[in-house]
Amino acid sequence: MALVSCLFVTAYMMIGQYVRKRADVVPYTFIVYLASTVVLFFYVLFAGEAFYPYSARNWICFLLLAVLPTLAGHSVFSWVIKWISASVVSVAILFEPVGAAILAYLLFGEKISWFQAIGGIIILLSIAYFLARDHAENRRAVRLNEKSEPAR
Repeated sequence: MALVSCLFVTAYMMIGQYVRKRADVVPYTFIVYLASTVVLFFYVLFAGEAFYPYSARNWICFLLLAVLPTLAGHSVFSWVIKWISASVVSVAILFEPVGAAILAYLLFGEKISWFQAIGGIIILLSIAYFLARDHAENRRAVRLNEKSEPAR
């Protein structure tokens, strides 16, 4: 499942980077979220899961999940992918489970095990390493480009 998820996220980012160079973020995210809604609808239908009844508390949680991580979070990824490479955005997404664990700890008193803490630290260090390396490569490319341009 993780490998299949990686495949789909990579495809989504690559397609998103191409489309966002030509389309505004609002129509793009509307189409992405509409397609996701249709896919999830049929998944729930074919899996035999119930669409209802859910408690008012569950509906509040559903609404908060739709507004905060989706509209406020994933829409930002869709917005920035126009200017930032898909690889950088994909790596930034790795912060999501670390941030969710931190928020769960702060807001709900959830416990974070040593394995989770060590994994989170490894993820954060890996993201920092990738971003530093990407920044260094971009600076090197700019310097090479400046050297290769004729003086005016």
